[in-house]
Amino acid sequence: CYMETVLWVDAIPTADMVVSENNSYTNRPGGRGGCAAVAAARMGLDVSVCGVVGKDANGTKLIGYYNENGVDTSYLITDRRPTGLSVHIHENSFSTDRKILCTGANAAIHADQISRAMEATFDAVFLSTDLPHELLCDATHNARINGLPVYLDAAGVRPTAALGKLENVELFITDVPGTRSMTGITVNNPERCLPAAIALSGKVRAKYYVIRLVTGGTFIYDGKYQYHIIPCTLDGKCVGAPIDTEAAAISAAYLSTGDIRNSCALASVMAKMAREDPKIRIPSIAQAVDYCKFNNIHFNNR
Repeated sequence: CYMETVLWVDAIPTADMVVSENNSYTNRPGGRGGCAAVAAARMGLDVSVCGVVGKDANGTKLIGYYNENGVDTSYLITDRRPTGLSVHIHENSFSTDRKILCTGANAAIHADQISRAMEATFDAVFLSTDLPHELLCDATHNARINGLPVYLDAAGVRPTAALGKLENVELFITDVPGTRSMTGITVNNPERCLPAAIALSGKVRAKYYVIRLVTGGTFIYDGKYQYHIIPCTLDGKCVGAPIDTEAAAISAAYLSTGDIRNSCALASVMAKMAREDPKIRIPSIAQAVDYCKFNNIHFNNR
């Protein structure tokens, strides 16, 4: 649960370099966990968020934002430390970015808090590798005890022996940097995804391995079969989903339908919507349905 400061610049500064931009930043609610909770709620699920915010104006804004979007904050606690801050720097020309996390109150989250949340009546648990890996292992262990499948957002994940101890992971959703970090394989095209997914399966136990290729779509592997979901296009160009919502969109759709391929395809459509209209940062399921009808977009049925 973070507040985000997002900056768009012509060039990401290097050492001893100063970049000056006018009206190129915004402050907004963010964080992978918080954005995932809102995305899932907007897709029609009953969602609770477990985390920590500070007893400050940013913490109040985040709680209000979650409540406005139908996210239950019963398992969100406050701490004397300031609310965590996430700083994103986006380079306009190359669509690259850098992220700086100032942990703040988020560091106060503990295993007992997560355990209590999982004792409630839920259908699944969505986790992020932003959590300390010891807590991540505890969380998946509690999920197994409570019979809850785990959907794991592993974007940018770093290799660690703790990942081999994760339990009950149904969806392991990562990206190009995370795949490269975990396997040493750069998945710059769909053909390189299968050996990378096989390598991932040797490091983390999961039912599905989902690799987000940004402009290249989504690759899915279940230990036997592979699927490549081609992305929607925007003005002739392929587009990828915002990093903080695509994993949640995939997970929410999969929880509702049990169809991983259509879930990834729907996430691609929602990414296209977000890129076409910056005001729709996290589309709702109703907006997505209307968009598909208007643009005559259909999904394969099995």
